[in-house]
Amino acid sequence: MEGGLARLDAKIQATYGTQSFFLSKEASPHQFCAPDPSHPMRYVLRNPAAEQEALDELRRAGFEPDGKGERWRLTGQDPVLTFLCGPYQRLQKDWEVEMDERLDGSYQRNIETVQPEVRIHQSSGDWFDFSVKYPTSTGDMLPQDEISRLLRSGKSYRKKPDGKFLVLDTGAMEEFDEVLIDCNPQQQRGQYRARKSQSAFLEETFEKSDWKVQRSRSSGRHPAVSSVDLIQSFKSSLPELADKLRPYQWHGVAWMQDLFQRKFAGILADEMGLGKTLQILTWINWRKKQGGTMPPVLVICPSSLVFNWMEEANRWTPGLRTLPLEGSHRAKHFKEIGSHDLVITSYALIRRDADQYRQHVFEAVILDEAQHIKNRATQNAQSVKSIKANHRLVLTGTPMENSVMDLWSIFDFLMPGYLGSARDFKDRYETPITQQNTLPVLDRLKRRIGPFLLRRTKTEVRPDLPERIEQVTYCDLSKEQRSIYQQVMERGRAKLLEIAGQKQASGKARMMVLSSILRMRQICCDARLLDIEKDKLKEPSSKLDLFTELLDEALDGGHRILVFSQFVKMLSILRETLEAREVDYCYLDGGTTQRGKVVQRFQNSQIPVFLISLKAGGTGLNLTGADTVVHFDPWWNPAIEAQATARAHRIGQTQTVTSYKLVARDTIEEKILALQQRKQTQLSAMLESGKIDGMDGLSWDEIESLLE
Repeated sequence: MEGGLARLDAKIQATYGTQSFFLSKEASPHQFCAPDPSHPMRYVLRNPAAEQEALDELRRAGFEPDGKGERWRLTGQDPVLTFLCGPYQRLQKDWEVEMDERLDGSYQRNIETVQPEVRIHQSSGDWFDFSVKYPTSTGDMLPQDEISRLLRSGKSYRKKPDGKFLVLDTGAMEEFDEVLIDCNPQQQRGQYRARKSQSAFLEETFEKSDWKVQRSRSSGRHPAVSSVDLIQSFKSSLPELADKLRPYQWHGVAWMQDLFQRKFAGILADEMGLGKTLQILTWINWRKKQGGTMPPVLVICPSSLVFNWMEEANRWTPGLRTLPLEGSHRAKHFKEIGSHDLVITSYALIRRDADQYRQHVFEAVILDEAQHIKNRATQNAQSVKSIKANHRLVLTGTPMENSVMDLWSIFDFLMPGYLGSARDFKDRYETPITQQNTLPVLDRLKRRIGPFLLRRTKTEVRPDLPERIEQVTYCDLSKEQRSIYQQVMERGRAKLLEIAGQKQASGKARMMVLSSILRMRQICCDARLLDIEKDKLKEPSSKLDLFTELLDEALDGGHRILVFSQFVKMLSILRETLEAREVDYCYLDGGTTQRGKVVQRFQNSQIPVFLISLKAGGTGLNLTGADTVVHFDPWWNPAIEAQATARAHRIGQTQTVTSYKLVARDTIEEKILALQQRKQTQLSAMLESGKIDGMDGLSWDEIESLLE
């Protein structure tokens, strides 16, 4: 930079190794690759996005390009002094800034800056005490009243009697005032007392403003949550899980424990597929093993996920005494709540059973998919918030599913009052962010919730991830589905018993047994596959509910999904579901003509969902535009499923692929998964493509087990 207090001229330079490029008013799309003079066969790849952001930063500071060259200019004493007292100080943190001797001399002779200092005092109980002073670069101390007068004047500087300009970073001071409004501390003569929950928000604000922060010896900051010692303690107490969790998951467990120790609540908002449930179960298991009597932990989730929580608990933490409270017979188990470690129920039932839960003080209440309480006026939200607990946590991959106000609803459960009243939050955050696109307000909100929100994406933790993640997700049949399932199963068993004693059963009899098995599989997906009309069914398909939960989280996270089913009629039902939710999709089954065009349409667009018949599209397609695969109904032969998943997980894929297998609990689907491991070849021969001669390779006991 060069010039004086009336005008500044600047050039901006991007450096890559030994090469540097001056940036003009627009980043050129034709100059992003330049030969390296030190090596004839090497080229330097420039970063156009970073260069454009640097140009935008200079524009935000008030500079404009001077003609067609590489010079940028800021004209006028007011703009120059405003730049020198704020943006210039911040640019020095991230950029290498050079002043020519004339400008530097003028700056030293004529500018006196205010450099706020914060002192954090000994805190007691739930309080965070601090004070702010305003020394200048010459050693003078400005009183708070003078700072206030300067801010009210609307200028960032004033001229002193000695001719110097006293400059103040008004942007940082105005931001500090906004933060004080949010925190609403008690204050007296530069002394402040705020709630301890606001401490991290305040400290991040001081750091962002580059203010000097001092601490009294007893103020002590809490140790880092990624402490090696803490994670080692987890692994020592839980040897069975020591090599099961990935590094980022252990960090998540440590983060939860850190919040618990400081009596704060939080949101685990990892991207779908990164194992939020496993992290929670590990934390609960570790808490239990610390000795003493621990009250139960209550998990509230969508109905479609209750038994998935059960399966995950049985798989990862079998030592936890787990009690699902679901279904019409749950009332007789309410008295058992206190004797369990983990209690699981659904949002659908919590409002009916709230009085039962209010009789207990839980170690923690954990909400899975917390968007179910986004409307604070609903009975669901009020019931959940009325339950007493020592700690509160939320699991969601989509903390702001529809609007910024969703975030307020979640925090009203976690830490009532932390984000103020709903009306204040709407006025101070939602309206400026959503209607006015005010970036400083969004930045302030991120700083405010940041200490209590942990989100990792697959891209961030990719070194810790395999190229493909496979997960079985369970649901429980609805009462109506279960009734139909039992009827079909009993007819199949009757036919099986009829032919079991025959030395050579007829092909017709065998086909009837296979037909029963097929119909049982169809019921697990949706009873409408048996040609039962929708208006005659009282309850929706449980698996369809599970799919929509998964779909919502995937779409909100920006994922693209391949959905496979063996049943074309099920794909038709899924089409209706997507259309009702106004979700765009591609479709491919055996009757699709011009398959290549359908694939190209998906690959070359941002269409989020591709519905595919397993037999028509399970092989031969390249669909690397997707990073999520859903097998709606598990197929007998796992090799076929693996081939289908490989449509996304193949050469050209740059993201980790997550594959979900949806399975109805306590049904033929579960039994097939187990039997697959032992009789994969025979099962495939028996059932693939309707063939029945492979049945001779299985014992009647094994076939009978499918019909139990």
